[in-house]
Amino acid sequence: MKSKNYDLALDKFRKILNNPEMKQGMRNIIENRDVVLGRYQPVFKLENIPNLNEDEFRSFLYFENNRHWSGLYRKGLAITEDMELLRDSLTILLNPKLLLPERYNKAVSKIKGFGKALATAILLVSSPGKYGVWNNTSENALKEVGLWHDFVRAKTAGQQYEQINQLLLQLSADLGIDPWTLDALMWGVLPEDEEENHAGKLPPSLENVPHSLLTEIHHPALKARIEKLTSAPLDTVIREAGVTFEHYIRNKVDPNGGRYGVDLIDFALKSGDKLVFSSHGGEQQGIYYLFRGAMQFIRNPPMHKIIDYPESMAQQFLRLIDSLMILLDRAAMAGEITVDDIRYMLKQKPLRPNHLALLRILYKAGTDGVNTKKLAEAMKMTPSQLSGVLGSLGVRINHTEGLEEKGGVLVITNIEEQSDGEWIYTIRPILQKALEAEGLI
Repeated sequence: MKSKNYDLALDKFRKILNNPEMKQGMRNIIENRDVVLGRYQPVFKLENIPNLNEDEFRSFLYFENNRHWSGLYRKGLAITEDMELLRDSLTILLNPKLLLPERYNKAVSKIKGFGKALATAILLVSSPGKYGVWNNTSENALKEVGLWHDFVRAKTAGQQYEQINQLLLQLSADLGIDPWTLDALMWGVLPEDEEENHAGKLPPSLENVPHSLLTEIHHPALKARIEKLTSAPLDTVIREAGVTFEHYIRNKVDPNGGRYGVDLIDFALKSGDKLVFSSHGGEQQGIYYLFRGAMQFIRNPPMHKIIDYPESMAQQFLRLIDSLMILLDRAAMAGEITVDDIRYMLKQKPLRPNHLALLRILYKAGTDGVNTKKLAEAMKMTPSQLSGVLGSLGVRINHTEGLEEKGGVLVITNIEEQSDGEWIYTIRPILQKALEAEGLI
């Protein structure tokens, strides 16, 4: 394995290792080794892969967590969209019963976006003494010291990595260090211009996200997440804000479900029978469009591509996500309201005749519902008068103990705009049961 340049390369790495003025970025990587291995070595053990979840894997992709590689998230995030496929790929990659070239080739070809940098970083973390890292930085460093040419003849990427790994392990052994530390030293081999052009600059020391991005964030869950993103590009900050937003909604309406993105928003808000923000149908629909738009325009784009956000735009997007999460805390869950709550509302004081008439019409219409025009005609009112009745009924509901600010009339009826612009009112099962229990039907 040793070429005529090997001793020269070894000497160069040794000088970097022993240099008292070693770059702080390299020093930070070396010093954080045990923390990172302690956290992620159990995560990437073969026996744990069937239980690996998306949050665990995604966290490894960010420099603030892996303390070593700053660009893994750029392609790595996409492969979490199919966690079952990702777990299958990792099971192959980490299986020591398979030959290294075979499992490397099978794993990285099984799922798009699973490249050499991420695959070999996972191998290193899973077994720190057995694997080195093959990425643009190490490749360019090996070229710089004249040790690369022996590997380009390999027939497959897996065979090429096997040969590279043998060299990295030999260098580590001769230097008396581990592959993690050797990978950090690769930065010191590259000239400054090469370091910037090929590898994207040495990973910075951990620093806080710009203060301007945090000054107007008030929701504790969002603020706590953003404060953890140290030295992160702004598209990473927006991406994580979107994921926090999505995670918060899911935990509120569907904690054990598998809905994502706009499907989750539709489930939570479109029908109006889960999250209730307003007793006014138009306002409730407006909230639905607002949440759906944030999911499509803010959460989705940075999940699929690299975006260079200006700081002012990133701040605006964070403000919107922050506001929506605060609104979410104020929303009522329709399921939190019981039949007994509605029965109490009906009997706490005598129902006005027009309220009782309205409820009976809704009950008769059942799941088919009734539109504004027909409802007004059935009550022998104008649409304007009907609006007044609905408003006063909403006041009654909002002034009932246990139903305060839970959504007004939306607690008992679903109000939805049709394609022709007409509004249709449909009784909710909870009101149907309460009317029957009180003998009002």
